[in-house]
Amino acid sequence: MNITSILEGFIGTSNDAASFLNRKLDYLVTSRPTIVNLSNAVTKLKGAISNAATTAFEAMSVFQDFLEAAEDMLREDVAANRATGLYGASFLRGHIKNSKGLSILTHCNTGSLAIAGYGTALGVIRSVYVE
Repeated sequence: MNITSILEGFIGTSNDAASFLNRKLDYLVTSRPTIVNLSNAVTKLKGAISNAATTAFEAMSVFQDFLEAAEDMLREDVAANRATGLYGASFLRGHIKNSKGLSILTHCNTGSLAIAGYGTALGVIRSVYVE
């Protein structure tokens, strides 16, 4: 994704860019304040923003570093969730003789809002039936 085309017209310093992003992240946390992963991700992104603002001369560099940090976090989260899913599926298969008639119930109904798309509880279910 080209951050320059998205933020075309942004006028400000690297510190202005950092302040802008921090305000947006603070607002994001208010949407689901009980989701620990969201709060942790925001804290991590704020660290990346702070580092970028300290070393960058241009606002666009802060935005670009923010985007790269977010994309890295996405890749890490999907990989961790896939690993969790495979581990959980392996555990279930090791304790159940016939997984053909297996029914799995999870109470996790917001997983796709809290993680990057593969799921933790739903990741186990995906791995049981797909992998």
